[in-house]
Amino acid sequence: MSGETEDEQWWWCLHCERVNHGKRPDQCPHGDCDGDWLDMWSWDQIRDGEGFGDYPLVPDSSMVYPMYADTCDGMRAAYPATEAVQA
Repeated sequence: MSGETEDEQWWWCLHCERVNHGKRPDQCPHGDCDGDWLDMWSWDQIRDGEGFGDYPLVPDSSMVYPMYADTCDGMRAAYPATEAVQA
């Protein structure tokens, strides 16, 4: 196993676009999400990857962080998870 999967860090889920901290999970820890370990991306990949949003170094676990921009200005913007979506 690589160190990336063994170290505690922030993980972002491709299915629900939310984050969690710890070792790479086998399943997304958010109860309403069916993402598995393949859907868990290192937070650094999302921060530095697609789009042009200024995502924080340490994410807020109550927010949703879209991978792609969905606004006219081409910026990514995080938004609060709804009550039904929060784990």
